[in-house]
Amino acid sequence: MRYRYILLDFDGTLADSFTCFLRVFNQLAEQFAFRPLDAAQLATMRGASAREVVAHTGLPLWKIPRVMAEGRRLMGVEAGSIRLFDGIAPVLERLAEEGVQLAIVSSNSETSIRRILGPLSGHMRHFACGASLYGKAARLRKAARACGAGPNSEVLCVGDEIRDAEAAAEAGFAFAPVMWGYTAPEGFDRVPQVARLARPEDLLTLVLGEGKSVSA
Repeated sequence: MRYRYILLDFDGTLADSFTCFLRVFNQLAEQFAFRPLDAAQLATMRGASAREVVAHTGLPLWKIPRVMAEGRRLMGVEAGSIRLFDGIAPVLERLAEEGVQLAIVSSNSETSIRRILGPLSGHMRHFACGASLYGKAARLRKAARACGAGPNSEVLCVGDEIRDAEAAAEAGFAFAPVMWGYTAPEGFDRVPQVARLARPEDLLTLVLGEGKSVSA
């Protein structure tokens, strides 16, 4: 087993929440007076980092904590309509069966995430939720410790955003991006990674060595 500790992002990685996110984002843009994202901009923004998105929308840094708090509340209202990506549930179940320690590290709320995961929540050793826009590295380190990982343990972070990759690098952990989430595949060309996950089952290949090799 190559990785015994896996720290998972949630929205866009486990949960198919982009449509909901975009609706909430544009509602927040109206409420807090920054630029919304329209369909024409999405292709460009899907290759951008969080800092680049913030700069593009003109969101002042001092507003970010309030915007994220309200965003978590609105995502909670929408949680009942959000589902996991196809294939995620059996992958999480198999990893748990094999003794892999799993944790969620997300900007979303633990209440919303547990609601969407349902019984799969029981497979999670730790939830580090409510992460700030630029404060995910500290949450990753905390989650790794909570899972029992030592300083030299092999920890893998899985996410769908450039900021997930940046946080993993800052924390000193390996990173594998998913290709079905928010960031376009070419957006990950500029960040360190051990492999790209084209399908949920590729995580089993990377961690347990099952099936065909995943792309590096």
